[in-house]
Amino acid sequence: MKITLILVIVFSWLISAQINWFNVGSGANGEILDIYSDSSAIYFAGNFTQIDGVPANHIVKWNGTQWQAVNNNFNQVRCVALNGSDIYIGASTDDITGLFRWDGVNWDTIGIIPSGNISTIAFDDTNLYAGGFFNSISGVTAYSAARWDGNRWHKMGDDFQFEQIFSLRFFKNQLYAGGTFIRQAKNLFHIARWQDTSWISLNGGANLPVRSLYAYNDTLYIAGDFSQVGNFTGGSGIPANRIAIWDGVNWRAVGQGLSGYCNDVIVKQDIIFAVGNFSGSNPPFEVIYEWNGLNWNSMATSNGSFNKIAFFEQENSFYIGGNFSSVSTVGVANNLVKFIDSSLIVTTLQNDEIKGPTDFILYQNYPNPFNPSTKIKFAIPASSLNPFSKGEGTLVTLKVYDVLGNEIATLVNEEKPAGSYEVEFNAASSIKYSTSGIYLYQLKAGTYIKTKKMIMLR
Repeated sequence: MKITLILVIVFSWLISAQINWFNVGSGANGEILDIYSDSSAIYFAGNFTQIDGVPANHIVKWNGTQWQAVNNNFNQVRCVALNGSDIYIGASTDDITGLFRWDGVNWDTIGIIPSGNISTIAFDDTNLYAGGFFNSISGVTAYSAARWDGNRWHKMGDDFQFEQIFSLRFFKNQLYAGGTFIRQAKNLFHIARWQDTSWISLNGGANLPVRSLYAYNDTLYIAGDFSQVGNFTGGSGIPANRIAIWDGVNWRAVGQGLSGYCNDVIVKQDIIFAVGNFSGSNPPFEVIYEWNGLNWNSMATSNGSFNKIAFFEQENSFYIGGNFSSVSTVGVANNLVKFIDSSLIVTTLQNDEIKGPTDFILYQNYPNPFNPSTKIKFAIPASSLNPFSKGEGTLVTLKVYDVLGNEIATLVNEEKPAGSYEVEFNAASSIKYSTSGIYLYQLKAGTYIKTKKMIMLR
């Protein structure tokens, strides 16, 4: 049985992983305001009328092979989201501003606002939520946040009157809002959680506007203009420059943070990518930073600002849209650029005859970063779906390594029947290796292998 990739190469590849930047054709001829991606396509919205030379009026879809325009007569599209196969946008024409739905054939008007904008959209199982800057929607009084149940609009409190909501995001099945609002009597500062019939405080919030919310594992990442979070009004706030973490109970900073302002944040395998303008008023601007668990690292500069970042799974690529005409890593790049972080690409060993199964799962460890212990979950498919099963189970190994490929611990080395499993790694049990840094853990079954990174902070 010939193995096409061996362990030594896996670790060599991980150590030499790098960021590779690319132009996206000729880019977009206007600013990109929002990006939405799913497993099959990525959508861009903004002020452009063409992208990579393809006519596309303010909204366009890329499926990994070609650009597909979505027919419309809008003057601007501020945000885009999908629910099932339907596309939802916050947009305006010469006559109306509101929320619209594309079913693949026609545009339906879901809600109309008399003035202002709709800049963020979220969904749960039965409702649509719209946020932005407005005081009513389709005749219903609603201050910058409203709920659509499929038949009519509903008001969501009075706390956001004359305020801008930049981001709505579900975290642990609860809706969060970030924006410009301050309601001192309720201890609401720029971020709030919707509970039953009102917005409630997150131990205070942030001292300046929140622009972006991103949920990953058991953590909500918050980005914006702020420098403190928590109950800062009494002098006991937590320093957190532009980036902070909320776990549902407590606030936490991410290193020393950043300067300037942060427009958007995304997390993949616990690597945080933040985009915005982090360096002041004179170009070149620092526009994107990466947090690797230990440090913030600048990845590129630009003559404008980065607005949004999204990950397109089909290409293992991060796409960034904004208002810029050049980026230090690629030169000319009109409002659109992408990069690949090779350390985040899933690696699978395979032989010449058998493809690695797609239904093995190695989850990201939690908590991450950790000190001194963390838990690792994995799943083994049913024997009928598993070419490595011998009937009674599959020989599984789960090991921990340092970044040089030295084995630290063997957590599993036995046959396992189909099912889900969770094991604990305690770095304190091996004093030699209980230092801060990046570690690798690897699941192997037959010729299938996956490796992920985890970070210990002491």
